[in-house]
Amino acid sequence: ARVIVVEMPRHPWLRELLPPTISTVFADQLRRASADPDLIVLSYADRFGAGDFVDLVHLNTAGGDKFSSMLGQEIARLH
Repeated sequence: ARVIVVEMPRHPWLRELLPPTISTVFADQLRRASADPDLIVLSYADRFGAGDFVDLVHLNTAGGDKFSSMLGQEIARLH
């Protein structure tokens, strides 16, 4: 079985507070912890704008639809 970890969308305001390398560090640490160098990490952290969120951590309906579509397409490409 293949394991896919999804890094969820992050509001632009929160992205400004974190180091720009956080997604790469996160993915690298997950791969090391899992002992699976082929672990798939899909990052959506920087693909959404403030208008896609209802608050700082939850996507609104349009943002959720956008995320679902993007994730579905990316998973389909992996199979």
